[in-house]
Amino acid sequence: MKPSIPNPHVFPLMGIAPEDQHPVENQGMTLREYFAAHAPGCPDWYWPEFEPAPKPPRGEDYVNPDVNPCAEQDRKTIAEWLRDGCYDLPEHLQAFQRAFVQYQVELLPDWERRRDLNRVVAWRWEYADLMLAYEAKEPR
Repeated sequence: MKPSIPNPHVFPLMGIAPEDQHPVENQGMTLREYFAAHAPGCPDWYWPEFEPAPKPPRGEDYVNPDVNPCAEQDRKTIAEWLRDGCYDLPEHLQAFQRAFVQYQVELLPDWERRRDLNRVVAWRWEYADLMLAYEAKEPR
């Protein structure tokens, strides 16, 4: 939030206290927190910056000429498997297959979930800041 935009505590709360004490006053929710809590759903056009997606494993990193002198054939095998992965790769390329499956099943979906959550949460605070900026520019 920009410091020049006022953000007063607008909803003071009265806490519950034991019978022999006075009620405890709490500063309560700020106007920014109120706007964030009551923000409308995240619009389709709102996509804040987020960390880049993880890169898939490169087949080139798993081709080892020491294990198989036909490295070019391994490259072709990996390329064919990426187009049509209905079969298992040869034993010496299993590490690539496991890494690629982990990328597709765990890494990329996890990144997408975090990106989507970040989008929804960031939108609420962006909306609140926009409302405060508008309120500061156009007071009632």
